[in-house]
Amino acid sequence: MVTTHSDQSLTLNAINESSRHTAAQLISYEYFVDNKLWLLLGIVILLVLLAGLVYVIFYMRKRDAHERNAAQDVGNDIDDDGGRTQDMVQIPAKYREVFVQTMEEDLGILNQALDEARVRAVMSMLHRMHGALAAVGLTELAERCELLGKEGRLRGLDDDLERQIAELARDLMRVIRWQQTI
Repeated sequence: MVTTHSDQSLTLNAINESSRHTAAQLISYEYFVDNKLWLLLGIVILLVLLAGLVYVIFYMRKRDAHERNAAQDVGNDIDDDGGRTQDMVQIPAKYREVFVQTMEEDLGILNQALDEARVRAVMSMLHRMHGALAAVGLTELAERCELLGKEGRLRGLDDDLERQIAELARDLMRVIRWQQTI
């Protein structure tokens, strides 16, 4: 049997009419109105997305304001505590995280060694911290570590030296907090 051109077009029209929905129908307003569940679901999803966007924007603004205030507070602490702003060197980002983490660990070990009056451990940590501080350009703090280490090796760990080391540890914590706010 030979099919004519008109038979083929009738067949195509029948196929098109028998399909449930075309793409234009699926994105049309009438389709959503007819299917109120889909309309409600679309509105809920849109509201959730908008709420998430608003939350992210406000969270970012709040975090930025908090970081600016923290950096300002740390700077004020340092200015009020002997004017040591010359030692506020910004450590390059690729080294900053490692520096902060190791310096916090070293300060913990130093404080524990001070509490236990372990002179060799204190001197070892001062030497280690001197090298790390010098490597990142915090020369004033590095020199203080070196000087305190020399004094400790010469005269031992007395109350005055412990006080100076504790002061150095507080200054180092301020530097670490400042590096974390950058």
